[in-house]
Amino acid sequence: MLIASAGAQAQKIRISAIFVNSEAQAQEILGKLRAGENFGALAAQYSIGPGKDQRGDLGFFDPEDLLAELRDTAQQLEVGQLSGIIAVTNGFCIVMKTDQKTPEALEAMAKQIEQWEFHQDQAAEFYFQNRFGEAARHAREALEIA
Repeated sequence: MLIASAGAQAQKIRISAIFVNSEAQAQEILGKLRAGENFGALAAQYSIGPGKDQRGDLGFFDPEDLLAELRDTAQQLEVGQLSGIIAVTNGFCIVMKTDQKTPEALEAMAKQIEQWEFHQDQAAEFYFQNRFGEAARHAREALEIA
């Protein structure tokens, strides 16, 4: 089984971030984002932090695993929404929430996986029963000929 219990899982959020050294640069980038420029392109061009090579994508997180400076802001954002400028230890960042998985969605995914595994097990059992039955039939035929 791939997932033991999704009921114990917390909400997961996916974020993208642009990290820069100066507040002035963060202001400039935020202005470009608000004018409609692409987050990923700006992250690839300007970010000095993790995710730069992934166009700012940092992946899914349990909010509790995020830097304290980012946690509250990231949780409050709607999917697709930008943060303002956030001061972090080594500079400034702008965050965008790109996806969110609630415990209910994770539970539904776990049930789908369990159903898929159940059907896969049934198919394997059916296959082996048929192969065993076919082998037994060939053995009987061989004995009848002899």
